[in-house]
Amino acid sequence: MCPYIPNIQCVFDMALLYEQQGDYHRAYQLFQECIYKEGVDTGDVFFHCAWCLEQSGGSDPEKVLELYQKASRQTRIDIVRMNSSFRAGWILLQEWQYRKAGEYFLEVVELAERQNDWNDISCNALYWYALTLENQGQYLEAIRWHRKVQAVSAQFLPESRFRELLCLVRIGAFQEALHVCQQFTEPPPHGFDPNRYLELQQQAEQEKQMLEAALKDDYLSHRNN
Repeated sequence: MCPYIPNIQCVFDMALLYEQQGDYHRAYQLFQECIYKEGVDTGDVFFHCAWCLEQSGGSDPEKVLELYQKASRQTRIDIVRMNSSFRAGWILLQEWQYRKAGEYFLEVVELAERQNDWNDISCNALYWYALTLENQGQYLEAIRWHRKVQAVSAQFLPESRFRELLCLVRIGAFQEALHVCQQFTEPPPHGFDPNRYLELQQQAEQEKQMLEAALKDDYLSHRNN
């Protein structure tokens, strides 16, 4: 750390240090000094301002959202754009604004697709985009995106597979849903929480039993007719 403040890069570095230490108030004040200054990426500064406000608690979500939006538009750094758009989507998701949240998550996904960069941020965005579609009742689209999640992310594969199952049940595709249930007999992906996977297996088994009963009743109904 610099013994004095000779340039804006040093101010930015000091702000990062305070942020890492959890002193978000002091970090925010220093980041504010860096806005629109040469030598630092303006979007990156806006991102850290938003992050400090978000983490300090009690801040106006609209103000935090505005800062993330500015960060996404003004940064020259792709990972900052990804992170900013994801955080904007996340804030909107907490406000149940599923369509708007999905737009930001989709921005991250499209950037990842262009660069073939499926990192932690873009995989999160992909999963949550699928969920925003579910919450808007767009189950067929949600199924398509959940299958994409499973293709690119072992981290989200079990969760997304279970969400696909629920979407298939919603649209009455019981045979397909039953096939997905059976996939939970497979072991969990490497690194996935085994306790959480057991929960998903148990829930999938419950769905399986209900689906088998529903299919049996439907078969008997058609047979009696």
